[in-house]
Amino acid sequence: MYRGRFDMSTRIRKAQTGRGAQSHPRLPEATSNLAGMIELILTYVENATQFTREFGDINEAYYNSLESVLHEMTQLLRKKGPALYPQFRERVQRLDDHADHIGWGYGDYLRDQVGLLETELADE
Repeated sequence: MYRGRFDMSTRIRKAQTGRGAQSHPRLPEATSNLAGMIELILTYVENATQFTREFGDINEAYYNSLESVLHEMTQLLRKKGPALYPQFRERVQRLDDHADHIGWGYGDYLRDQVGLLETELADE
């Protein structure tokens, strides 16, 4: 059996230990472009949320790391890029729709962050 790059058991193991998000503190180093950084974070959160929807709940560390990244994106939009929110709004709202039945409080946290963005930035 091939156990290379796309081996699902490796991906799940990394997700369960939280190692899948270790690179997130380096995101500011990845790009100096604010819209690019928000795109990168949002893509990460979208993929991780979809992963959960397809394969089931992971563990608390996994969702804590997602919440941390989501918080970072929310703060970037609120503090440095409120004018960028319309560009990402539809995708952020879709995340809210996909949060149903996701455990460890992640779905609730995601909804709270989307609600905050909608309240503060929807009219920008």
